[in-house]
Amino acid sequence: MTKTILVVETDNLTRHLIVDTLRKAGYCVCAAPDGYYAIEALVAQPPDLVLCDATAPSPGHFCFLACICSRAALSQIPVIMVGDCTRCKVCRFGADAYIAAPFSASMLLAAVKRRLCAKAA
Repeated sequence: MTKTILVVETDNLTRHLIVDTLRKAGYCVCAAPDGYYAIEALVAQPPDLVLCDATAPSPGHFCFLACICSRAALSQIPVIMVGDCTRCKVCRFGADAYIAAPFSASMLLAAVKRRLCAKAA
Protein backbone atom coordinates (compact mmCIF):
# COMPACT_ATOMS: atom_id res chain seq x y z
CA MET A 1 0.00 0.00 0.00
CA THR A 2 1.33 3.43 -0.95
CA LYS A 3 2.16 5.65 2.01
CA THR A 4 0.81 9.20 2.09
CA ILE A 5 3.01 12.11 3.14
CA LEU A 6 1.85 15.63 3.93
CA VAL A 7 4.47 18.29 3.14
CA VAL A 8 4.06 21.63 4.94
CA GLU A 9 6.56 24.07 3.45
CA THR A 10 6.30 27.84 3.07
CA ASP A 11 8.88 28.18 0.29
CA ASN A 12 7.34 27.29 -3.08
CA LEU A 13 10.53 26.02 -4.69
CA THR A 14 11.52 23.89 -1.72
CA ARG A 15 7.98 22.51 -1.45
CA HIS A 16 7.97 21.51 -5.13
CA LEU A 17 11.41 19.89 -4.88
CA ILE A 18 10.39 17.85 -1.83
CA VAL A 19 7.07 16.84 -3.39
CA ASP A 20 8.76 15.79 -6.66
CA THR A 21 11.41 13.77 -4.80
CA LEU A 22 8.80 11.93 -2.75
CA ARG A 23 6.52 11.25 -5.73
CA LYS A 24 9.41 9.89 -7.78
CA ALA A 25 10.13 7.53 -4.87
CA GLY A 26 6.56 6.22 -5.08
CA TYR A 27 4.86 8.08 -2.24
CA CYS A 28 1.45 9.73 -2.47
CA VAL A 29 2.06 13.37 -1.52
CA CYS A 30 -0.20 16.20 -0.39
CA ALA A 31 1.29 19.66 0.04
CA ALA A 32 0.32 22.76 2.00
CA PRO A 33 1.96 26.20 2.01
CA ASP A 34 1.34 26.72 5.73
CA GLY A 35 -0.09 25.17 8.85
CA TYR A 36 -3.61 26.46 8.33
CA TYR A 37 -3.97 24.66 4.99
CA ALA A 38 -2.19 21.65 6.48
CA ILE A 39 -4.87 21.31 9.18
CA GLU A 40 -7.52 21.08 6.45
CA ALA A 41 -5.51 18.43 4.60
CA LEU A 42 -4.84 16.54 7.83
CA VAL A 43 -8.51 16.36 8.76
CA ALA A 44 -9.62 15.45 5.22
CA GLN A 45 -7.09 12.63 4.81
CA PRO A 46 -4.73 11.82 7.70
CA PRO A 47 -1.30 11.04 6.24
CA ASP A 48 1.16 8.35 7.27
CA LEU A 49 3.85 10.99 7.88
CA VAL A 50 4.27 14.77 7.95
CA LEU A 51 7.27 16.78 6.75
CA CYS A 52 7.07 20.28 8.20
CA ASP A 53 9.16 23.38 7.48
CA ALA A 54 11.16 24.41 10.53
CA THR A 55 13.14 27.29 9.08
CA ALA A 56 10.68 30.08 9.80
CA PRO A 57 7.43 28.50 10.90
CA SER A 58 4.38 30.72 10.76
CA PRO A 59 1.77 30.85 13.52
CA GLY A 60 -0.16 28.37 11.37
CA HIS A 61 2.66 25.85 11.78
CA PHE A 62 2.35 26.07 15.56
CA CYS A 63 -1.43 25.54 15.38
CA PHE A 64 -0.92 22.62 13.02
CA LEU A 65 1.66 20.90 15.24
CA ALA A 66 -0.48 21.56 18.33
CA CYS A 67 -3.42 19.98 16.50
CA ILE A 68 -1.39 16.83 15.83
CA CYS A 69 -0.06 16.61 19.38
CA SER A 70 -3.40 17.26 21.09
CA ARG A 71 -5.50 14.62 19.33
CA ALA A 72 -4.90 10.99 20.24
CA ALA A 73 -5.67 9.66 16.75
CA LEU A 74 -3.32 12.18 15.11
CA SER A 75 -0.52 12.03 17.68
CA GLN A 76 0.55 8.70 16.20
CA ILE A 77 1.50 10.39 12.91
CA PRO A 78 5.28 10.85 12.73
CA VAL A 79 6.44 14.43 12.13
CA ILE A 80 9.81 15.31 10.62
CA MET A 81 10.88 18.95 10.82
CA VAL A 82 12.86 20.03 7.77
CA GLY A 83 15.25 22.96 7.49
CA ASP A 84 17.36 24.99 9.85
CA CYS A 85 16.41 23.59 13.22
CA THR A 86 17.89 22.05 16.34
CA ARG A 87 16.95 19.10 18.53
CA CYS A 88 15.66 21.54 21.14
CA LYS A 89 13.33 23.15 18.63
CA VAL A 90 12.19 19.76 17.36
CA CYS A 91 11.28 18.60 20.87
CA ARG A 92 9.51 21.86 21.65
CA PHE A 93 7.34 21.50 18.54
CA GLY A 94 6.59 17.84 19.24
CA ALA A 95 8.30 16.44 16.15
CA ASP A 96 9.81 12.97 16.03
CA ALA A 97 12.88 13.86 13.98
CA TYR A 98 14.51 16.57 11.94
CA ILE A 99 16.55 16.95 8.78
CA ALA A 100 18.92 19.89 8.94
CA ALA A 101 19.47 22.05 5.88
CA PRO A 102 21.07 21.66 3.50
CA PHE A 103 19.96 18.11 2.78
CA SER A 104 20.03 15.83 -0.24
CA ALA A 105 17.21 13.82 -1.77
CA SER A 106 18.80 10.64 -0.45
CA MET A 107 18.93 12.07 3.09
CA LEU A 108 15.28 13.05 2.85
CA LEU A 109 14.18 9.66 1.56
CA ALA A 110 16.24 7.79 4.17
CA ALA A 111 14.68 9.82 7.01
CA VAL A 112 11.18 9.25 5.65
CA LYS A 113 11.80 5.52 5.31
CA ARG A 114 13.19 5.29 8.87
CA ARG A 115 10.17 7.07 10.40
CA LEU A 116 7.67 5.00 8.40
CA CYS A 117 9.45 1.76 9.38
CA ALA A 118 9.50 2.84 13.04
CA LYS A 119 5.79 3.61 12.87
CA ALA A 120 5.04 0.17 11.41
CA ALA A 121 7.05 -1.63 14.10
